[in-house]
Amino acid sequence: MIKFGPKKILIPVDFSPTSLNAVNHAAFLAERFKSDLILLHVMKNLTDQFQVLGSVPEMKRLNGKAGKTAEKKLSELSKKIQKGYGIRSEIDVSTGSIPREIVQVATDNKADLIVMGTHGYSAIEEFVLGSNALSVLQLAKCPVMTIREHTNHMYSKIVVPIDLSE
Repeated sequence: MIKFGPKKILIPVDFSPTSLNAVNHAAFLAERFKSDLILLHVMKNLTDQFQVLGSVPEMKRLNGKAGKTAEKKLSELSKKIQKGYGIRSEIDVSTGSIPREIVQVATDNKADLIVMGTHGYSAIEEFVLGSNALSVLQLAKCPVMTIREHTNHMYSKIVVPIDLSE
């Protein structure tokens, strides 16, 4: 049997009900394993997305304002986790491609596990919209646990499918 005890768990947070449920799962695991949590919010760069709507300085100002709001919300969430679970957590706000930023922050912080929400798109929605969770699963060097919105975090067994190929 392989024993797993993550020291650092990264949780991407977009403040949706699904990502907040993933935070609860990660906090539950961190409490059990005595892990530290990293709460990450990744913003898309507005200057790249909406240059046609306004000047670059205006878009940078909006990016900065959104970043400060995200930091405040993450800070409040971090305090709530620390109070409720008695574990250490830190926050990070990043800008760029969501899957790539998640993987980069996990790598930079030597995260042992990424716990993130998935919205459970259908195959057609997934094809058209793409999936951040799927991309992170493909890019990450550490294990990734995906959580759906209404998943309970009282685990009794976890099944890990493997095929033993290189």
